[in-house]
Amino acid sequence: MANKELIINSELDRGLKIRRLMAALAQEYRVASEAVITTYNLSILQLNILDVLSYALHGSLTVNRIIEALTDERPNVSRSLKKLETLGLVTKQRSNEDQRIVFVQVTKEGRQLRQQVKSQLPDHGINLSESESQILYELLLKI
Repeated sequence: MANKELIINSELDRGLKIRRLMAALAQEYRVASEAVITTYNLSILQLNILDVLSYALHGSLTVNRIIEALTDERPNVSRSLKKLETLGLVTKQRSNEDQRIVFVQVTKEGRQLRQQVKSQLPDHGINLSESESQILYELLLKI
């Protein structure tokens, strides 16, 4: 993993330091999260799918809407959905009007497992005040 102190103390210009520090933080969080998630026989993508479905306003989303909400490629999402369905964590149902459209819904077991995994994930020590968090959020939106 990247050594943040080396990045901070380097001769790089500020913009490059920012990008490298963001990448280092993302990598640290991903590694720490994967260590937890894999103990539940899930991938980060599968947990992200459960997250997206858990916040669906109408209880289900189409496969295309799930793909739009994530940064992964369609084949990865399709494989992950199939595994989640096999594990009984999601259900799929074809639209009555258009058989090409598939609706996906998280099951009670899927919600429970998601909550269990999320409770074990590291908070990654973002020790910022509420106003600092708001400023950081606004700055990230500009990138």
